[in-house]
Amino acid sequence: MLGLKDVVREEVLKFSPRLPPLAHPVAPEIARPGLAEDKQPFAMATGDRRLPRAVMFHDSFALNLAPLIAEKFQRIVFLSEYEFDLQVIDKERPDVVIQEMVERQLMAPLPDHTPQMRNF
Repeated sequence: MLGLKDVVREEVLKFSPRLPPLAHPVAPEIARPGLAEDKQPFAMATGDRRLPRAVMFHDSFALNLAPLIAEKFQRIVFLSEYEFDLQVIDKERPDVVIQEMVERQLMAPLPDHTPQMRNF
């Protein structure tokens, strides 16, 4: 990114799972009109009903983690946003809600509105 390919080399490691993945892409049943395709919500599922369900709010750092995380859930929906979307949480009825963000984002101001949290 700095244009220093001849001075600094970056090694990129690519890992391969020992076993074939169980999680596969499924319809997220959520759309965000006006967002770029790479920012649209997506979902993955293993189909294993013994596993919990999840919703994950994330930034771009989570995209490489998604296939790995998805292996541990029956179904997980990924949304490229920081704020919790209570309508999505109500619709998905997850056992776990994950909010992943880069550390520098912790210094950002809180949203102007505070959503009413519900007991599930």
